[in-house]
Amino acid sequence: MMDEAYFASRNEILAWINSTLHLNLSKVEEAASGAVHGQLMDAVHTGMVPMHKVNFDAKNEYKMIQNYKDLADDACLLETVQCLNSPPTYFCKIINQAFKEGAHKIEKEALNRVLVSRSETDMTEIKEVHHQLYGAKLEDVVATNTHGNYRDALLSLINGKE
Repeated sequence: MMDEAYFASRNEILAWINSTLHLNLSKVEEAASGAVHGQLMDAVHTGMVPMHKVNFDAKNEYKMIQNYKDLADDACLLETVQCLNSPPTYFCKIINQAFKEGAHKIEKEALNRVLVSRSETDMTEIKEVHHQLYGAKLEDVVATNTHGNYRDALLSLINGKE
């Protein structure tokens, strides 16, 4: 049996889009141009989505399809789906990638973005999932792989008000 989350109503989806992107859409069809999809992907992968290619005024099918093609060409689409499917698992993956040997600057910046953006929302769940996936406490991984004030700041974000 599929999870009930797969059966969200149009109104629930519309309310979620409006609250997430601070929009005021009145019908789901208003998201058909692909611009909303681009904004959602950009919210998950800040700076990685080619938003300059998105035609926010697309009204005809040709322009709308071009928006989707531009977004589908980007590797962020798969990651966006992964994030929407299981946010804690996805965020654990991002955190873990930042500590791998040879991690690039963008992966390290993603670590900061995840810890800052999730610190007040679902960090407890992320810590639990991290321990399940990697067999190590998130706090220990961060403490081992970072130093000084940076380590203290990250640990403060992870531990929050505990």
